[in-house]
Amino acid sequence: PYHTTQIYYNGILFSLFGFNYPAYQIAALIFKILSVISVYFLVQVIFKNRLLSLTSGFVFAIHYGSVGSYEMVSRTQDYLLIPALNLFFMLFYFIYKTKSKNILWTILTSAVFFFSFFINPIRAYPFLPFILFLGAIIYFKNQTVSNLRWAAKTLVIIFFPFFLFYLLMGTQGTPYGNFLTNIQKAQQGNLQVF
Repeated sequence: PYHTTQIYYNGILFSLFGFNYPAYQIAALIFKILSVISVYFLVQVIFKNRLLSLTSGFVFAIHYGSVGSYEMVSRTQDYLLIPALNLFFMLFYFIYKTKSKNILWTILTSAVFFFSFFINPIRAYPFLPFILFLGAIIYFKNQTVSNLRWAAKTLVIIFFPFFLFYLLMGTQGTPYGNFLTNIQKAQQGNLQVF
């Protein structure tokens, strides 16, 4: 699935820009600026500290700059994934802080998280266990039945598209999304499938 998304992404860029390489550079730069802005807003929403937000955004902007002209273009998928995941975390934080009973916010959060996987699956995969860990932290922070219900409901809604995707995908020549195949591989010691 990772190479498939790269092919689609490069095809979309080629259909837009053709062989105009400076346009690829400009698109990559715009997406990196968008990711820096999203880091700023994520830190601002969570910590409500403008200096920390500016510092985080600045450090993120310079922390892994591309060293080659091709690398800047090839990392554009990362620059698109970061705003999507930051939007997910801002929505998740909003739902957590407000203890929102509105299920539409949770469904929107789930959709943002699920569709971010289509941008760059290999980079987004490690966030799956992190979200479960975050749900456990939310519960253990205040161990009440209502908090357990809220965390369980939110996690089930957030992970429902993934379960559905994994169950419906089947083997179809590629085992990446087949849940039963992944469980069998994990039992054999291949824990990297998770």
